[in-house]
Amino acid sequence: MSKLKWGRIAVKRGFSMRSLLAAFAFLVLTLGATAHTFPGMRAEREIAVRFSETAVRVKYKLEINAITMAAEGNQILKKEDFSQIKGLRDLAKVYAKRKADLLMDGLDAKLGDGERLSWKLREDRLDITAESDQQFVIRFEFEAAWNPPVGAKSKFIFDDHTFANSDGTDTFPGKIILTLAEDGGGLTVSDIDDPRKLQGKPPLDLTPKEKARLRTASAEFTRSAGGRDARAPEDERSAGRPLFPRSPVSSPAFGKTASPRCSIRTRGPACSCSSRSSSARGTPSRRGTARRSSRPTSSASAAP
Repeated sequence: MSKLKWGRIAVKRGFSMRSLLAAFAFLVLTLGATAHTFPGMRAEREIAVRFSETAVRVKYKLEINAITMAAEGNQILKKEDFSQIKGLRDLAKVYAKRKADLLMDGLDAKLGDGERLSWKLREDRLDITAESDQQFVIRFEFEAAWNPPVGAKSKFIFDDHTFANSDGTDTFPGKIILTLAEDGGGLTVSDIDDPRKLQGKPPLDLTPKEKARLRTASAEFTRSAGGRDARAPEDERSAGRPLFPRSPVSSPAFGKTASPRCSIRTRGPACSCSSRSSSARGTPSRRGTARRSSRPTSSASAAP
């Protein structure tokens, strides 16, 4: 089904793309349940939360298949999005654009009893990889500026409500890997509590309380005197300090009015999208390790 030219079918037979997506979702789900041709609905997430004296940053890796994108896309995509979809890779691009806003709404981060942090999407770091014709990996990066008090102990609380129903159950099955660490210096961390010990436990053995525990993390720290004042992310980029290690291939910004180029990488059969070479991906620093040193970046990989 993924080989068919959806756009041509919609024009010739008068189907709307929304109806076509709904039909595709039903058909693939049926085939997957009977002939095992397609995987079932799944959404697997890896959420790496890193905090410094000036900002909190989140790397959110989503592994999702075509049936899940089609089923959820039929609910979250807007009318104007469907005219851009001619196949699964187009679906992945418009899905990522709309899903980013929902993810930011579901990432609940607070400094003490204060207000929720306000996230911004790093559009230049949005990255989509086609693992196969039906499997995609979407990498988002979010950040929020903050200004913890100097010299006083602060508590940071992070809760993940993405892909969650109102009763706390998962919208779709799939693993959740949440990690929390200090990154960047300027803070004395007294405690970090994240669910790493539960992440190796088989999902069927997890109790409801443990499943909820997989979605939350916290830290206690004291900000050192003489640190930097909180600055906007754009100021940090202009100062030459990268917020994150550069992804191997970064897609262009998905603006609200811009029409993005095809930038999806592929690891499977030949893809109509261009494939580009990649370099080794950086690894966020972890608690107890030395601070990552600054290094010059090429014009191709420097942050805008």
